[in-house]
Amino acid sequence: MKLTTALNLLLAASPALASRYPKREGLFFRRDTGTCNIQLATSNGGRKVAIVIDSSGSMASTDPYDLRITAGKALNKQLVTSAGATGGKTADLVTVVEDNSFDDIATVIYPLGDPAGADSSFDQIDSSGGTFIADGIEKAVTQLSAPGTDPTADRSGIVVLTDGEDSDVVSLTAAIVSAGQAGIRVSFGFLASSTASYDPDLLAAILRTGGTYVSFETADAIQSFLYLLLSNGLTKTDTAASGDQALLPGVTVAKLTAGSAGVGFSYAAVAGETVSFTVDSLSAQALDAELTDASGASLGKNSTGSFGEAAVVEYTAAAATDLKLVVGSSNSTAEGVFQVSVLSSLGISACNLTTVPSNTTGGGGTTGTGSVTPTPTKTGPPIVTAGAGKVVTFGVGAVGVVLAGLLL
Repeated sequence: MKLTTALNLLLAASPALASRYPKREGLFFRRDTGTCNIQLATSNGGRKVAIVIDSSGSMASTDPYDLRITAGKALNKQLVTSAGATGGKTADLVTVVEDNSFDDIATVIYPLGDPAGADSSFDQIDSSGGTFIADGIEKAVTQLSAPGTDPTADRSGIVVLTDGEDSDVVSLTAAIVSAGQAGIRVSFGFLASSTASYDPDLLAAILRTGGTYVSFETADAIQSFLYLLLSNGLTKTDTAASGDQALLPGVTVAKLTAGSAGVGFSYAAVAGETVSFTVDSLSAQALDAELTDASGASLGKNSTGSFGEAAVVEYTAAAATDLKLVVGSSNSTAEGVFQVSVLSSLGISACNLTTVPSNTTGGGGTTGTGSVTPTPTKTGPPIVTAGAGKVVTFGVGAVGVVLAGLLL
């Protein structure tokens, strides 16, 4: 793979870069110890959730270990089953939609019902056919609006796991807008290559529903997406733990701008960790980014360039600390779209929902708060994420210029 070979050469050529972002088995690695410092949103159930999983032919190469299917099962286990609806909890309902077809038709493989019965439906998902996510969204909306399950608004959510290679972005955007108008939150986990481009209108449509948008280049980072998804909440009724968007290394998060007021992000750094935050404006807005510590003291700031250059802020933590990144526009109050990528010297986050966290009750549990101790996934070493690739292109002189050309 050209990107893998190039990164190894660049790290060998730049001792300073290699010392900050060490390699394991020849490339950036996934950390396999530590605590996942993400507070999850709380819910007493009573939600309707659709899980839409892309099973197009392209997934055979982008997700050869079927980690999106593992993630779908893990997400389902966070829902409240009928048997688990005790102590003030209300049962959730779930539907599973497989988005693949040779004739562009998604299939409902588990109609809206008890999450306890949905687990086996994920095993039907393969990797063949084309991709028409718009139909998957529309079928999910139909299931969530089924007679006898009212109300739908504000207590419903759709979660899509895909490699982003959709055949009709216009129809997909329209389907998301329609879902949002019905009070359904739509969230996307995009498994996409570093060369992929994202339509700002599509991202804006997702974010306006209140949903989460996260992209990542390796399927091994899907678990990080699940944590960020659950910290934001599957539906509007979920209570997020913080007003700031949590960040994890190895993934890219998109948000809408809020003018000069700024959008806040939180990151839990550990002692000795070097972390780089990269801010990209997708709406031709000039953006300012400032990193502060828990006391509010500034640790660094940067701005996006007039020719689309990203703003990068890097920091090495002497001790464990909570960092806050604020991104705002000093010259525009109009709504825009931007994204934040994170690269850590400790590797991709070890957050993993495959083993149900101790602060939930399995298939009948709520989405709890607090830190969760992860277990590592059993996959080969992941390739560097898209976000990480963008960070590497800054601050390393001519080496970065070469890498930037390879990523375009």
